[in-house]
Amino acid sequence: MDSKNGAATHPESASETETLDILLPWKEHFEAHRAGAVALCVQEAVRSSRFRDRTRVLGSPVSSPLAGVRFEAIKQHYAWLLGRNRATAGGYLGYLGHRRPSLLEIENRPIIVRYIAARRPDIPLILYLHNDPQEMRAARSVRDRQQLLSACRAIICVSEYIRQRFLEGLPSEAGTRVHTVITGVQRNMDKPPIKHKEILFVGRVLPVKGVMELARAATQILPSHPDWTLTLVGAPRFDANTPLTTYQQDVESLLRPLGSQARATGFLPHEEVMELYARAAIAVVPSTWNEPLGRTAVEALAAGCALVTTNRGGLPEVAQGRGIVLPAEDSETLRRNLATTLESLISDPHQLSQLQSRAWDDYPFTVDAMVESLDAIKAQVMGLMHE
Repeated sequence: MDSKNGAATHPESASETETLDILLPWKEHFEAHRAGAVALCVQEAVRSSRFRDRTRVLGSPVSSPLAGVRFEAIKQHYAWLLGRNRATAGGYLGYLGHRRPSLLEIENRPIIVRYIAARRPDIPLILYLHNDPQEMRAARSVRDRQQLLSACRAIICVSEYIRQRFLEGLPSEAGTRVHTVITGVQRNMDKPPIKHKEILFVGRVLPVKGVMELARAATQILPSHPDWTLTLVGAPRFDANTPLTTYQQDVESLLRPLGSQARATGFLPHEEVMELYARAAIAVVPSTWNEPLGRTAVEALAAGCALVTTNRGGLPEVAQGRGIVLPAEDSETLRRNLATTLESLISDPHQLSQLQSRAWDDYPFTVDAMVESLDAIKAQVMGLMHE
């Protein structure tokens, strides 16, 4: 297949019983300059998997697919009529023809599970949930989730919070096929990096991410600490070419009086982001919504940053005991707590150093740990426990 233009061809050599397929949402771009959390998770999981040579990732056409993974572009047909999700499912089935993979892992789209299960019940399915199922089409109701469980051999969730959201209202025995696998982030350093007096935010610049509250806290404390800086990395979408929104403009306007002490970079490739984490003394994940997990919190811990975050969704699962977890019941409380906490860390180098050491020393969220769990689930689904 030509992944640059999306022209579908048949797999080169893998037989239908050997192939493990991973189907991405259409909007998830499997390339470095636009990769989001789902694409990065898939890349890292496949590269370290025992099934790597049998796995292919399928998604929307890109010019330069992420390295180390076999990627195949698929075409959408009649998206204007079917919608993106059904058109993606139809494009995959058209690509597949009469063949059957040994497993199909569908990323974050219950509606695609429903579509494919109805047309190809012979294909073993896994649904990998990176977001709250109760906010997704075909998963909102208890009946929807019961149907998904019937259609899938396993459901994988990025946090226990997401797992419980899926299981809500279902019988207790349903939990045996619903698994929590916390997203791993590779630590590419042998020792703690040298830290600078920098506060870092990475994420989509949206109101639910608490960016404005962080900016207000920074304008309150940074003038008293002229050797400290704040860097905001991100845009509303995973795209460097996204135009500024009114919200972004308001945040940047608020930070302007700080001059060189504050900057907003927009979206950056993942490698550049990890370099910023390596430098930053403090990383802040101030979400006001229930984060499914918070990959940025895991990335901060991997880089040995002092982590400041909130008690929303899956964030406490990675941050509790390793970082500072703040309540985020309302905007003003969050702003005040952020200002107090950051002031305390900046003013107390010993406390800051202790938090950084805790992040570095207690880091269980490796890619190897994630992949070991994922491979075990896939092996069980395919009946390969004694391979």
